[in-house]
Amino acid sequence: MICQAIKDSSAEVFNWISKQKEVGEESITDWSLYNANRLDGRIQYHQFNRYEEGKYTGADFELWILTNSIYFKARVQAKRLRPQKDLYPSIAHSNRHGLQIDKLITDASRGGFRPLYAFYNSENHKSKCQLDIKNEGIYLADAFKIQSNIFSVAKRNISSAHLISMSLPFSCWFCCQLYNPENNGTFEDFLKRYYLLTPKAELNGFTNDLPNYVKESLRFSEKQKDGITQNIEYDLQREFRILREVNGLLIIDNRKK
Repeated sequence: MICQAIKDSSAEVFNWISKQKEVGEESITDWSLYNANRLDGRIQYHQFNRYEEGKYTGADFELWILTNSIYFKARVQAKRLRPQKDLYPSIAHSNRHGLQIDKLITDASRGGFRPLYAFYNSENHKSKCQLDIKNEGIYLADAFKIQSNIFSVAKRNISSAHLISMSLPFSCWFCCQLYNPENNGTFEDFLKRYYLLTPKAELNGFTNDLPNYVKESLRFSEKQKDGITQNIEYDLQREFRILREVNGLLIIDNRKK
């Protein structure tokens, strides 16, 4: 199950960074998403060159979630949270191209993506989820919410507990009871409840179309099962050339077939 694969990878991240205090965002992202792919073939992760990240988008990876009713797309920036540390400098990170959070939001919005943060965490704090979920290391937060909450007031210390309070465990995106077909729940119900997103909302991340690079990735995955990779792998790499502005592509195919 996708739910269990994400939950298991998230728990491994929690344990990993609890033991290795200096492990960085790039290593966590690549390993956790690769591991989720290993646990469930409906999760695909493709890693790219990191060089262009700061210049173009401020995003670490692009996320696509496919359901039978609609597709959701997001640009995600990863941040490692550290206990007892002021995390304001991390959220307010900038380079010669400007504030990273501004670039993330601007570029994501331009392409119709929802800008999100992935927080890697090794503490148990209260999140937006109504359940008392513990020992999960990957949380997702809306970048618009982070921006308005942190930069709308005077500069202050930002703790990991504060950031987690505006986030949800990544596993909730697939395990939440609001997204349970047996209860007539939908992915849209989940996003509306926790992120105030509906298909009619502005900059919602919803779409009915898949770009060629996502289609080719899905096609590649199907051909891999049959041991046919030579020609389709060339097509896949050709499509991925337009993705030089992100470090990776994560596709989670949660459609019922």
